[in-house]
Amino acid sequence: MASWLERNPGGDAEGAWNALAPETQAHLFILSRREVQSGDDIREGLLATLHSYQGSRNIKKLFEEAIGHVEYN
Repeated sequence: MASWLERNPGGDAEGAWNALAPETQAHLFILSRREVQSGDDIREGLLATLHSYQGSRNIKKLFEEAIGHVEYN
C-alpha cells in the first residue's frame, strides 16, 4: 500500500492514509513488507527448485525468466 501511494501521490487515498494514526500506518507498513518478503522468499525457493531439476536448459531458462519477472507490490 505504501509503495502504491508513492507511485500515485495525491487524491483520496493519500488523505485516507494521512488520517490514520501513526501506529496504524506502522502496522500496515509492516504487514506490507511481510507480504513483499514472502513473495521474494517464494520466488527464491522456486528458482532453487527449478535449478535442481534435470532437463533442457532452454526450457528451464524460460521458466527462470518468468519467475524472475513476478513482482508483488
